[in-house]
Formats: sequence, C-alpha cells, structure tokens
Amino acid sequence: MSTEARKPKKKGPRLKLTPEQRKERKRRQQYQWDADNRLLASEVPEIPKRKDWRRRAACGKSLELFLTTYFPHSTGLSPLSDDHRRVIGRMEICLRNGGRQANCVYRGFAKTTITENAALWAALYGYRRCILLLGASDPAATLMMESIKSELQTNDLLREDFPEVCFPIEKLDNKPQRCAAQVYRPTGKLTHIRFTSSYVVLPTTGVDWGRSDGTVILTRGITAAARGISIKHPTGEKLRPDFAIVDDPQTDDSAKSETEVAARLSIIRRGILKSASHQTSMACVVNGTVIRPHDVMDQLCDREENPAWESERVPMVKKWADEHDTLWNEYRQLRHNFDPEEVGDRLRAHEAATAFYVENREEMDEGCSVSWPSCFDPDVEKSAIQHAYNLFFDDPPDVFETECQQNAGNPLDDGEGPKVLPAKELIKQVNGLDRGIMPNDRDKVTAFIDVHDRLLFWSVCGWTEDGFAGDVISYGAWPKQPSFYGWTLRNCPRPISRAYPGKPRLQALEAALDDCIDHLMGQKYHRPDGAEFELSRLLVDAGYEPGTVELSIRKSPYAALIDPARGRGIGAKDKPMRLYTKKPGELLQAHWRKFRPQKRTRMWVEADVNYWKGFIHDQFCDGSLRLFGNQPEMHRMIAAHLTAEQPAHIVSQTHGREVDEWSLIHKGLDNHLLDCVVGCAVGAAMSGCETSRDASAPERAAQAQVAAQWDAFLSRGR
Repeated sequence: MSTEARKPKKKGPRLKLTPEQRKERKRRQQYQWDADNRLLASEVPEIPKRKDWRRRAACGKSLELFLTTYFPHSTGLSPLSDDHRRVIGRMEICLRNGGRQANCVYRGFAKTTITENAALWAALYGYRRCILLLGASDPAATLMMESIKSELQTNDLLREDFPEVCFPIEKLDNKPQRCAAQVYRPTGKLTHIRFTSSYVVLPTTGVDWGRSDGTVILTRGITAAARGISIKHPTGEKLRPDFAIVDDPQTDDSAKSETEVAARLSIIRRGILKSASHQTSMACVVNGTVIRPHDVMDQLCDREENPAWESERVPMVKKWADEHDTLWNEYRQLRHNFDPEEVGDRLRAHEAATAFYVENREEMDEGCSVSWPSCFDPDVEKSAIQHAYNLFFDDPPDVFETECQQNAGNPLDDGEGPKVLPAKELIKQVNGLDRGIMPNDRDKVTAFIDVHDRLLFWSVCGWTEDGFAGDVISYGAWPKQPSFYGWTLRNCPRPISRAYPGKPRLQALEAALDDCIDHLMGQKYHRPDGAEFELSRLLVDAGYEPGTVELSIRKSPYAALIDPARGRGIGAKDKPMRLYTKKPGELLQAHWRKFRPQKRTRMWVEADVNYWKGFIHDQFCDGSLRLFGNQPEMHRMIAAHLTAEQPAHIVSQTHGREVDEWSLIHKGLDNHLLDCVVGCAVGAAMSGCETSRDASAPERAAQAQVAAQWDAFLSRGR
C-alpha cells in the first residue's frame, strides 16, 4: 500500500463556537444527564423475594404476633400482659369484622405504639384499604404519621418480609418529590406512591403475593373535618375510610369543657363512624385515658349511653397489697424522708426505701396484683408493684385515680364546698312541663339579660316565694339562633351585626336590647292551673356598655320593673357585702344590694356572685331547681354553661372567713347562661323570695361571728 493511501483523511474545518453557544451546549448536556439520572432514580427494579414467607404468613393471622415479631424495640421489647393481649385481641376482631371499641388504659400502656403498629398490620396485609388515624391535635397526628413512615423506611424486618412496600419506599431516598414519577420497571407502570406528612399511599407494583397495593393511611387531628374524606385509588375507585383508630381523643383542656367533650363525641359519632360507605363495615377503635369524670373516654365506656360499643377500663393496680397500710406506709415514710434543700438527699431517701422493699419484698408483694409486670424502670425500681406504689405515694390521689386507675368517679376536688352536678346529670333535672309553663306552686317570675358585643343571652325562671324553689322555664339568645346547640359566643351563626345590618356597633346593640326587653316583658307565663303571670323583675347586665344599657332601660315602657345589674366576686379576703356602708336611699341585704354608682343616673343592683352560684348549684343538686320540658338532651347547651365554672374552697388566714370562690374551669368556656340563672335568682330575692340558707339560726350565728371578726380586723387597719 502506498504511503499516500495510509495517510488519514483530513478533517474538515473545525466549527468555532461563540462563548454563548458553548454555554448553551453545556447546559443541554447537563439537562440530559439530569434527566437520565432522574429516570434511573424514579425506576424501581424488580422487587426482591421475601426472606421469610412463613413468618409473614403467621403474623398475618395474629396481630399480637405481628406486634411482638416485627417491632422488637417497641411492642416487642417487653412481654405483653394479659390486659394487652385482651385489648389487642379485641382490636384484631374489630379490625377484621368491623365494630366499635373503646379502651380506657393507663399512661405507659403503649397504646399509641400499639395503635400505630396495628394500622401498619391492617395496611400491609390488605385487611383495610383506607385507614384513618386521629390524634387529640394536629401535632399529635403528625407525630403518629412520622412514626409510621419511620418504620416503613428503617425497619429491617419489614423490609425483608414486605419488599413490595418497603423497597419502592427505599428508592425514594426520602425525597417525596420523586413519588409522582416512580415507575415499576418490569411493568413500566407508575406505582402511584404518596409519602407526605399527612397521608401515605402504599406503592402499586402488581406483585401477586402483595395485597397492600394502593392502601391509604391518613392522619388528622380529631377536630379537623372528618366528613367527605376520600382518596382516589389507582384503579379509579374512590376510597373512603373503612378503619379509624383514635388515639387519645382529648387534651387536658378539652376534657375540662363540657362543650369540647360534647363536640369531640359528636365528631366520633357523626363524622368518623359515618365516614365509610354503606357497602363497607366500618371499624373504629378509640384508645385513651380518663382525665376527668364524664370526659370523652368516660362517656364512651358508659354502657348505658353507648350500648353498641365494646369497652373496658384497664387499671394499673387490680388489687392492693395485704400490707398496704403497714409495711407500705413505712416505705412511704422512708421515701419522703428527705431534706428538699440538700442536694442528693432525695436520691438517698429513694435508695433507702428501695432497700427496705428488697428486704421485705415477699411480704410487701403478698396479695398485690398489677396489670403489667414489666411496667417499671429497672434502673431504679425492682418491680411493677413498687413502681405503682411510687406513683400512688408521689402523685395526688385524683391524679393516680384517673391517670392510672381509670376511676373517673373519684372526685377531683377536696370534698369541701358546694356539690356541682356534672352536665350529664344536670340535664336530667327536668319538670316535664312545656317551655314557658311553671308548676302550680310558683308565684314569682324573673328574668335576666347577659349583654355582649356579639349576642345577648337571657333566661326566665319561676320561683316560690317561700323556700326559693324554682324552674328555668325559658332561655335563649338574642338574636335568635337557627339551632339551640353546637355554637358558642365566638362562633354564633347569627350575631347582632348580622341581625341589624348597616348600623354602627352601639346602635345595633341598643336595638337588640330594645327588642329583647320588649320580647321578655311582653310575654305571658302560665301555670297548669290556668294562672297567668308577667315578669315581676328583669335585670340587665350593665358591665358591658353601661350607658347603652341604661338608655334602653329608660326608653322601655316597663322601666319601673327593670334594673341594670352587675356581679361582684366577693372572696374570702374581701369585705362581706352585709358589712358595706349603706347610704340614704340604698337597699342593702346579705348577698345583694341596690345602690347608685358614681356618675350614673339610675339605681343599680349588685350581687355577690360567689354566693349565688353556690346557691344555684345547691338547688340543682337537691332537686329544688329544674329545667323545663321532658327531653334532657335539648338542654346540653345550658348544662355546659352551668358547669363551666368550679368552686375552690378558700379560707382567709387573716380573719377566718371561708368562701367558695368560683372560676372558669378553662379559659374561653361560655358561662353566660349561668350568669343569667344567677341573675334570675337575685331578681327573685328582690321580689321577696327568701332562701332557707339565710333563715337558719346556726348560719345567722356564724354570720354574726364573722361580722365581729371583720369589725376587729378593720379596727386594726389592713
């Protein structure tokens, strides 16, 4: 071959690119490289084989076995108790076949962990297709979802036996944005996986031994909207929740409010239980701890109110030890015998008590039975019995009774002061008569209007002049609301501004007061014997916008029967009203007075509300005060208002005066109808009704003694 033939061919002239063109070419190359990487990352290769199909199959037949096998660091860490097995067994039956179940269990029972892992069992084996987990609040629900996602991402045992679920999740590399593009390579189809902070859709791979394709797990706070929840399945079918697990449905604050308790029970009964389609057997499990009597958990476990629910209360201590009052009392004294100001002395006392327990353990354990033998801290305690007694000795009795024993019947006060009927019992105090009708022995009718910017609350009561028995014969709000329950002052559907549009705030309030006064004063109130009565006294709250209140009273043709009023909470350290200085023209009684405030044109009525609130609740407790009608459920709103406050028995160390001081159980509760009934009672006292409280000789003697103490105290000066 010639030399010329071996010469390489000359390349053509090299194309010269401008800097902008080189930059554009590099950008396109980078884009193509990123696209190839994204495609590679979004593809799921063939699903690995199951490592132990026998283990997987066995756990699919037993929720308890699943919990103890696949979660060795949580539900499988310690041996389960008989109570655990019973609760878990009922959960399994409910989950498979539908039903309603409530479990009141003590703190530390691992109910939240069991709840989360039971949801995974239902999802991984395909027993339920749309699982709804609800917590007491949105943050609690978010924590449950994070726990479930963590198990799916990091649990090696789940990854080995459920690769059709965990392998596609692993391929996301904790990047939820890859979900929409993830493809299962063997089929070339999308997995339709979703992995967000509020819900998870398990991947659809089409593997013949996987039954979890497209299963949905959602978490929400219980107060979030539960109606209309639906998720579209990859097949095009719309999924509605068919299994709901509610974990701790209440907070400490919500358990104190009858309104909040009723609202959460309504969410469970109406929103959650009715969220499934009619073609699916809904399963609902509620796990929680009793916080107060008649809270959500206490009512769900009431067979009389909820006969369709399976329920159980699981106490920490089933039976106290035979040496409860002897050796354990010595143990308590050793445990609490330390100097709080000396560093480390508490630890010394605890170690001394533990040593005493170790020495006498056999005798001290005799006869004692606890729910879970593994429930104790092995670093500082020797047994679950010692742990239970430590809680019993260190916590107040009411805390241990509710948090550990699920005993909601234990009173949460110190036993002194007036008894307060819970709302559940108070609504049963009815007289069987229609609205506006009072019994034949009632001869006085009084009313009260509680004034607020958004709404006016009012009530009308009939009373006996001798004995002060009474009936709440009517109550409501002005403007009239479309329903008698389910709203509060803050969210009332028809406030004054909407009922009187176009008027400035004070003019609208004045118009509402005028109309409400005319409505109440123009009504006729009857007795079954045919007697007819008009209002003998109407009091109007003047604490808010007193000028507007006085103007509306002055304009009314019934002004002679109407008085502006205000309440005063006279505490144990305050001067009793009976010792006030009476000025000319004023009227002064033991617990109310009529006087003229400075810069006011009318006489006002002032009442000691601490006394009258106790009086009202005493009347309800002994049946001397009742509500109208024969349908207790219609009085849930006024019952919530009447029980929104609780008394604290206060004793003044200065002069020995004792007073039950009333205050809201929880800030934000509505107590306005309580103020109205109190105002009606004050109006009855002004009309001549006499309470037996003031008529007793021993109390008059006690009042005289307190008055003498006050005189001596005032003479010394504060």
